[in-house]
Amino acid sequence: MDAWSMRVSFGACDRGNAVKRIGLAVGVLWLGLGVPAWAACDPKTGPVVMTGMTIFEGSVGEHPITMALMLTDDGMPGRYAYPVSTADIVVSAKLDADQHHMMITEYDAVGNPSAVFDGVFLDRDPSIHSSTPLTCDVIEGDWRPKDKPDGVLHFRMRSTTFHAPAPFDRMYGNKVDVEAVNREAQAFRTAVVRDDRAGVVARVLYPITIGVDNAHETSFSTPAELMARYDEVFTPRLKKAITGAVPRMMFARQGQVMLVPPGWVWMDFQGKVTTLWPAPPPPVVPKAPPKAPQ
Repeated sequence: MDAWSMRVSFGACDRGNAVKRIGLAVGVLWLGLGVPAWAACDPKTGPVVMTGMTIFEGSVGEHPITMALMLTDDGMPGRYAYPVSTADIVVSAKLDADQHHMMITEYDAVGNPSAVFDGVFLDRDPSIHSSTPLTCDVIEGDWRPKDKPDGVLHFRMRSTTFHAPAPFDRMYGNKVDVEAVNREAQAFRTAVVRDDRAGVVARVLYPITIGVDNAHETSFSTPAELMARYDEVFTPRLKKAITGAVPRMMFARQGQVMLVPPGWVWMDFQGKVTTLWPAPPPPVVPKAPPKAPQ
């Protein structure tokens, strides 16, 4: 049995009893096999005090998501979005007393609960090299929509960046129109997805130096120059990375936001692309474990 062949699924049974039964069985296996165990996530007094906004990136099923949570605020308010989202989806989180299990409630447009993320934090992850156990870094479990009992999907998220304490509508800066920046980033992403080449090159700030063929830096002074070498710059790998990017809750620095981590596509607050770089090889991410038999 590999490290990812087990999954906690609470189902419709009493959660308290389920946690005890699953925790005992999985705990014994984890101790014997040396695979990831449940982490202790203490955002207020743990090794890393997570004051402000923590950004998680991951997926629900095969759909990329970005989520922002205020882990040290009362009620742990948050937001999340998909690549095609034009508005944030409101959530709130609750961490159990055991500091392993977190329930994140998703709300619809009128404020009614519409789904839950039911997950546990893991103490290690193959994509993170750490000599000490992880804490609030990686969470995975089940996403369950309220009105579709058979619509359960596996979710997995990893914390990637932190923002200073600020309201969600000021996360890029006190004087920055967050939604305007998000719209511009979404417009660029949409142009790439639709292969609107004229729209793509028009959203680049010139002159720009781009790493062509992942090695040679080439300067482009006009949209026409970039258009002439479009396929060399916008490789299938880079287009796939842009397509899967979530143009909301992006990391912001010095008047720019990072659309594609880690630094492959940056845009300024006016919606112009300032950095384009070939996307890295896809990370090795373990597949979602098979659903436990009922």
